Amino acid sequence: MSEGLGGLPAAPLNTPGGAPLIPGVQPGLQQAAVVANVVIIFGPTGAVVGLFVYKPGTIPGPGNPPLVSVTAGTKDPYGNTVIAGVSTYSPGSGTAAAFNSGQIAFFTGPMGGGGPFVLASTFGYAVGAAMSLFGPQTGLQEFALGNTGGETTYIFPSGDTTGADDFTNISDVVSTIGIPNQVKLAPGQFYINDTIDMHAVGPATFDGSGSGLTVLNIVGNNIPGVWAAGNYQRVRHMSIRYETQQNSTDTNAIGLMLGDDTHGSCFLSEFEDLFIEQSAYGMAINPAVTTVAGFFACNFKDIHIFGGGNDSGNNPSGGISAINFNGGNGTGAGITTCHFDNVFVHDNFQGSLQPWSGPAVELRNITDSVFNSLDIEHGILTSQGGALTLAQCAGLTFNSTHFEELELAGTPGLGIVGIGTQVGDINFNNVSVRFSTFTGTSHNSVFTVTGGSGQFVRVNGLDMPTSDGGDLTPVLALVDFNNATDVSFIIEGIDPSGPLATVNYINAGAGCSLTIAPVFWNYVGTAGNPGFAAGWSNFGAGNANLAFGMVAPQMAWINGVILGSGAAGTLIFTLPAGFKPASDQFIFVVDVTAGAVLSAGVNPSGQIILSAAPAAHEYALNGQYALAI
Repeated sequence: MSEGLGGLPAAPLNTPGGAPLIPGVQPGLQQAAVVANVVIIFGPTGAVVGLFVYKPGTIPGPGNPPLVSVTAGTKDPYGNTVIAGVSTYSPGSGTAAAFNSGQIAFFTGPMGGGGPFVLASTFGYAVGAAMSLFGPQTGLQEFALGNTGGETTYIFPSGDTTGADDFTNISDVVSTIGIPNQVKLAPGQFYINDTIDMHAVGPATFDGSGSGLTVLNIVGNNIPGVWAAGNYQRVRHMSIRYETQQNSTDTNAIGLMLGDDTHGSCFLSEFEDLFIEQSAYGMAINPAVTTVAGFFACNFKDIHIFGGGNDSGNNPSGGISAINFNGGNGTGAGITTCHFDNVFVHDNFQGSLQPWSGPAVELRNITDSVFNSLDIEHGILTSQGGALTLAQCAGLTFNSTHFEELELAGTPGLGIVGIGTQVGDINFNNVSVRFSTFTGTSHNSVFTVTGGSGQFVRVNGLDMPTSDGGDLTPVLALVDFNNATDVSFIIEGIDPSGPLATVNYINAGAGCSLTIAPVFWNYVGTAGNPGFAAGWSNFGAGNANLAFGMVAPQMAWINGVILGSGAAGTLIFTLPAGFKPASDQFIFVVDVTAGAVLSAGVNPSGQIILSAAPAAHEYALNGQYALAI
């Protein structure tokens, strides 16, 4: 027998007796090629036009329909009826045994210039061995060797909605894949009745065909969907969907569960293009972890977590948290140096807003990590931690964090962002709040300190306009210190059109501070801003020009040095809409020339009027006033 690729025996070119002759099987040949349990049909140009996989231990022929077929027709070469396109397994087909014995493996590749197709047999070799293919079809050989340097096992839905067949087919292969091999799920609806367990297999890739194409339906309640642990694992491109909404008692209903004390944390692993639906926790650390972190140095990209459906009793529920990452579950190692890109969570699966029983996103024991584009929307907040809770965290950077249509109705009041114990050096770059409702019998806030002392948080850019329709009663504060001590906030770049707030902060303990740095200065006498009234101008000579800006919700600041008439009752300039107080206010004015302290009135019409002055002098204006009291 001649030698084939990889030193394996060459594929036979004969067909079973009575098989029809198919033109164009091999250049110059007029017969079908049979390799173990696989029949491949080539068209006149040499392109694959049909592929049929038969049950191990049987001979392809009449009365023996294939387990799997890829063909444009409805018959195999022996007259057996098949489904046009890519067929699926039927329950009880013996496919799992074929996987375990290494007699069947599946690979991706082009068929007729089109999409994926199923290929081939391992000739009895274990799954993971290099494949030997037949003839000069080099394109097929490349795909058989896999896109990652090893095999790509392609699995199709069985159609068994009990979850038994798909779970067996997937888990049998996943449990043996290993680096550099890949399991890829075809487009379609898969059903599993237990956890797809990757935690003990080492480096491996578990892929779907896209989060909008491959759906992994979890049949049953209170079980994890996919479990990953160890080095260099990838879970990508699929939806992980519980058939009914998991509620607050289903604490093991974790769509993507990470980490294992025996096999370690996920390290340098990738989780991408995942749509997790109706879980209790969308992503969380394995609850059994006590020593390792769960994951570190990992990438999360394009993660969409969607809750708020009906539970098994047909009652609407919102689950516990979309994300709950607590490094080592508070007893083991901490999570470090991870990267999150484009994470979107919401809790309105059935249309109406539903409550998370915990924070929508809870992060604990995490350091030196980056979140780019975190979006938390459409849900009811019932935990004091609010939409985003941080505790035992340091060195975190959030770039573009958005909160929309959230209801805060707790007593005592809740915050959108909860700052817990041992938090240091947290940086938010651009925070926006839209269409949210703040109700209850106590204060609500944008940031709430939920415990501890000594926290430091910096916010660069807060966009929360007053005209977005949100209900802000009874009161909204920027920060509720919750009687903590030695907590520092710095907020820069507040949108001058809002946010609507009655106070800057409440419940401040000893050593607490909120520094609000204005960025949006409006300079009097420049294009687009009001001009000076007659007789007034900037003093110049290196002194600050006269300007006004928002320094906090409902708080404005006027600052600058001017030269003018000094006559009592003289109008200096008039504020535009959005900066006018609801009642008469006053700011300090220093007569630099005379060394006297005066005042200027800020009236509801926006006029800034010097109250009294002895002569035309140099005047320094510097003071804050409230838009509403």
